[in-house]
Amino acid sequence: MLKKIRAVFILLRPYSLPGLFLLYYLAKVIITNSLNLNLLNILMFVPVFFAWTFLTLFLEAQHKHSNREKIPYSYPITALLITILFAIFFNGLTPLLPLVFFLIFTYLYTKKNSTRFSGNTSFIMRGFMETSLFFFALSLFSNSYLNIQIIFLGIAILLITSARNLLGDIRDTKFDETTFSVSFGDGLSYIVSTVLYIFGGFVLFFISNYSIGIIFPLILMVILLLFIDNGYMFHRLSVLLSTVLISMYILFLTGNNSLIILLNVIFLSILFNLVFYDLVPRHANPKGINTKFGILPSLKKINSTKK
Repeated sequence: MLKKIRAVFILLRPYSLPGLFLLYYLAKVIITNSLNLNLLNILMFVPVFFAWTFLTLFLEAQHKHSNREKIPYSYPITALLITILFAIFFNGLTPLLPLVFFLIFTYLYTKKNSTRFSGNTSFIMRGFMETSLFFFALSLFSNSYLNIQIIFLGIAILLITSARNLLGDIRDTKFDETTFSVSFGDGLSYIVSTVLYIFGGFVLFFISNYSIGIIFPLILMVILLLFIDNGYMFHRLSVLLSTVLISMYILFLTGNNSLIILLNVIFLSILFNLVFYDLVPRHANPKGINTKFGILPSLKKINSTKK
């Protein structure tokens, strides 16, 4: 039983749970204009958590990976029912509309291996899922939560999450059947991901009163994408980047601008450790460390193949 619980917990992607909570917390801060958390606020995270649980377990039930725990459809269905019940309890029928969009985009995302179009656009569907989840969190607190700033913030979440998921597709190019990376190659995928990050960063820059500090981690990510070719590492970094960017924006909203500098230094420390630690020649380094340099050499590779 404990082995089963552990296996299911791992499939929830625990490394993404802090970012999920911060997405909810960002919605809470926007509506309440306060960093304080009380018991009710903590309980209001429950439907967001179970929406995520539905997403991850539904994907597992659909894909049926041979190297993972088999997940029956009863698990995600139960998670969805819990999500709906808690959402209605907290704010009536209002949260159900963004939840419906979340379910639609989740379904479309599961079809990534069904058709070439679905596979090529799956990273965008994943971005829409995250954005819908953000609006779902907002709807738990308010019946009228949309304004220009929130719409632009939703666009930033869409672009940055899409870029992050495209990096995940680069990581899995050798194993997926139909994704953008499989269809168009890693070089073009790096370029599209970089462009999405740039546009997402520009939107964040715009809605944060042109604060360089908030988008500094994203600038670093874009620079690294130009030079280092390692989809596996970049997807790990992109999960961390999303968490840091949300934290930055929360600090901006609450006027804690001095802490943004500290958070940038922490991110820089982690990023440099993940990127450069294995590149220093050591006998103890794992074999197969990827030291190729990214987008520009990838394009050269494409051009040489064409010739």
